[in-house]
Amino acid sequence: MMKRSIFFVAIAILFIFNIICIIKITKTTNAQKKIFHLYENMSNVQSFLINNISDSFKFDDQKMKSDIFLYTDSHDSIHISNVFKNGKKLIFRYTVGSCESCVDQEIEYLQKIFAKNPDDVIILTWYENQRDFIIFKRKHQLKLPIYNVKNIGINHAGNNPFFFMSDSTLSAKLYFMPMPFFSQLTLSYLNTIRERFFYEKQFD
Repeated sequence: MMKRSIFFVAIAILFIFNIICIIKITKTTNAQKKIFHLYENMSNVQSFLINNISDSFKFDDQKMKSDIFLYTDSHDSIHISNVFKNGKKLIFRYTVGSCESCVDQEIEYLQKIFAKNPDDVIILTWYENQRDFIIFKRKHQLKLPIYNVKNIGINHAGNNPFFFMSDSTLSAKLYFMPMPFFSQLTLSYLNTIRERFFYEKQFD
């Protein structure tokens, strides 16, 4: 009797297993398509990351022009050398041709991470229309120093916004170009810069 019960239980288990297999097989085609699309996307992401890393090596060690003047929202001018009197600075560069939502996002991160020491950061932008420059500053209620300057002397890829470290030598170091949809990379970069170069100031 027990053997017969075991036999029927085994048959039932096999039957259920076969049904599960059939369901899995019918879903295989769709699953394969999804896997293929995911792989395709991952390949694109990998290429994007490789290109970005390659670009960072290209732009490191370039120098900003030593004869440029930066302009405030009230159109006062300051020589580029004067902004580094207190040491190293993190530079964020964008222009009106940059992706607006991307710039807004980076500004938000900067203001959050460097809230206690805004003078460690300098934003360099370029607006032909002074009014647009003023509107941008008011829109973000910027506490970070921001200046208007057409050409800083560093060549970069298109209108993409980018970060770099600099000092009185005006050399670009630790170049970083933010990547859309990879905000964690930007946050990691900014936190690393703050901890590496401005750690002591966090406790002033």
